[in-house]
Amino acid sequence: MKGFLGFLVVLLLILGGLAAIVQWPNAVPGGPAIAAAVTNIAMQLNLPWPSNSDKVEGDRAWASYQSLKERTTNGSDLDVLKTAVTHLQAYVDTPRGNQDVGAVTKLGDALVEQGQRLKDVDLTQAIESFSRAYALDKTNEPALEGRAWSHHDRAVKMREGSIPASANLQPDDDLREAVADFSLALQISLDAQRAYDAQKNKPLAADEVDAMKLVKERAARLPELYIGRGRAYLGQGRYDEAIADFTEAVKIAPSSVEGYQWRGFAQGKKAVANNNDKQLFTAAYSDFGQALANAGDSPEGHQRAEVLLYRAQTRRDDPTPNMTYKTAMSDLDDAKKIAPSRADLHYEASLTALQIVQALDTTKASYSSCRSSKAKDYCQQDPAQLDTTRKGLKETAKNESQQARDLEPANKKYNDQFSVATAASGI
Repeated sequence: MKGFLGFLVVLLLILGGLAAIVQWPNAVPGGPAIAAAVTNIAMQLNLPWPSNSDKVEGDRAWASYQSLKERTTNGSDLDVLKTAVTHLQAYVDTPRGNQDVGAVTKLGDALVEQGQRLKDVDLTQAIESFSRAYALDKTNEPALEGRAWSHHDRAVKMREGSIPASANLQPDDDLREAVADFSLALQISLDAQRAYDAQKNKPLAADEVDAMKLVKERAARLPELYIGRGRAYLGQGRYDEAIADFTEAVKIAPSSVEGYQWRGFAQGKKAVANNNDKQLFTAAYSDFGQALANAGDSPEGHQRAEVLLYRAQTRRDDPTPNMTYKTAMSDLDDAKKIAPSRADLHYEASLTALQIVQALDTTKASYSSCRSSKAKDYCQQDPAQLDTTRKGLKETAKNESQQARDLEPANKKYNDQFSVATAASGI
């Protein structure tokens, strides 16, 4: 009996000590990590846990959130993060919590992190999470940027057919919201840049160091924000505004790969819209070249593959005699060697193969006409050889579309292309 009582006393002392660490984590070495771990276990098991105030509830939720922040995203982690957000919100909604600036900031950070995780799950929920964070703090640039990208990505998915549009929600609506949010985020970052330039050579008081660090971080976001707004403009067909934003990005960050890549792609689109303006096409290829030079030969190589993808699309649209379909296919083949698991590369290769077939069909009555077309590298004088070439291209289109579909089975655009390519191949 005495042994059992002794065991209970020791157990109660341990639990009491853990509870104390949760409530006052900074009182002992390693306290925050212990508090986060204990709180996490208690929250996941729905165990009652001591609390002597609303603030403890909020701090406990924050400890749980912090312990999750560096983990690999998965469903259960997102669920626990949502619980942490709920606890923080409950505290901030109290009179005491509403006046607690630190707690409001923590809630905003948690909502932004939640929004980032939700972007891969549900873009509408992500937008709602970012909106809640921005409502707490109108200078929260990460919330605006996250919401802007979510609007942009939802517009792209609606155009692909992956997300259904509706009478109340169209891609253009999301792109307008994206432009507005990127513009607000840019203003915050531009103000931060001016503040940083004014203070960077001056000595800082101890309490100014953290604030200046935040200002510097916000100012550093300028190139990405210009690229983001430029891509939203590009989606709207506002090529001049897009090119201007990409130009600002490369002025600030001359080593940017994305800035040059997207400016090149925008200039190619504008060239097509302006009766295939040769000067714009020339400028586009110059930018793609600079983007490839900036990308270098990094081990991952995915930036290089991205540039090759967009140059291939531009070459496919360019009617200039030396920009043949073969040059586009060559770029796509090089990109696939770098990033074979990118579904969009296989999709574009399938599209291009079928366009070559269409061009051969259009000019098959005249070999000379074929030799002056974009498909000139695939022309054949012998009808039997031409038929073999056409069949080979159709088979390529089918195989490439199948790879795209296999890599992303839920993508409607890739499934539709597989159906088209399979029908064209006669299989």
